[in-house]
Amino acid sequence: MKSALIASILGIATVIGSVTPAMAGAPVLTVEKTDINKDLTRVNKTHERVLTLQSQLKGDRKAGLNTVALQKELRKAKADETQAKAYLRADKKDLLMDHQNYINEQRAELRHDRNTLVKTSFDVKKAKPEKSTALRKTRMEINDDKLALTQAKTTRNNDLLAANAKIEKVQGQNVAVLKTENAGAKLQNLAMK
Repeated sequence: MKSALIASILGIATVIGSVTPAMAGAPVLTVEKTDINKDLTRVNKTHERVLTLQSQLKGDRKAGLNTVALQKELRKAKADETQAKAYLRADKKDLLMDHQNYINEQRAELRHDRNTLVKTSFDVKKAKPEKSTALRKTRMEINDDKLALTQAKTTRNNDLLAANAKIEKVQGQNVAVLKTENAGAKLQNLAMK
């Protein structure tokens, strides 16, 4: 009873601590992050239940009691734990997909501004002062788009690193996959500096 209360308090603290303000222009994905934190709490609870049932089964075997019903409960608890881990991976994938959609929008906006720059530079109908003002404005928009794209990628990588650290603690995914994703995110962050 006490361990369940402590786990729920830690889960709430994790949810509150994980909602951090995102960089300017980057998407705020608090719903996805909250779902991940709920899944983490669910994985912790199911894992505690498995451990409790395993210790109870061990004690009952030593006492010579019938353990068939307890073994059934243990199998169901392990299945619940596997399901909670699957939901955790799915919510992490949703978070990454939302980040990728935002990054794709930023890329499209950058392409559009670059095309506008080319069209403006070859526009013969505009006077030279109007043309230079339009070019300067478009170049500033392109620089803003590049900055927004970099921030979106950095935010995605930081969210991935934070989620993977939490997932690794509860053993929610293969460690080799997590390490590979973390290495890729860190390399991308380094390359963008």
